[in-house]
Amino acid sequence: MAWRDDVETMVATIPRGRVASYGDVAAALGHPLRARQVGTALGAMPADRAAQVPWHRVVNARGYLSIRGVFAAKEVQRALLQREGVAVGDDLVVVDFAARRWRFGAPSPSGTSVV
Repeated sequence: MAWRDDVETMVATIPRGRVASYGDVAAALGHPLRARQVGTALGAMPADRAAQVPWHRVVNARGYLSIRGVFAAKEVQRALLQREGVAVGDDLVVVDFAARRWRFGAPSPSGTSVV
């Protein structure tokens, strides 16, 4: 349970309008090889937690929306990102992924460091 809590806490620090990869979250937690476990933790969140944690800001390492096999969920993720000003192409990849990518520990838009 602690891992899931840590993942949720880290994901909650991703600023609005930015995205991070599953691997970015895992590395920020000190476990760079646990990207899949980040995805598992986010996928296992109950609906009430998913409404509070910005899970939609986490994408795969190439910027693709990566909810396996659930097209409707990808469309939800796309809509949530677009509401924050993040463009998502028809191929379900974040447009300008490199520019939108959040690096944990970097200065946040407000000038404070996040980690």
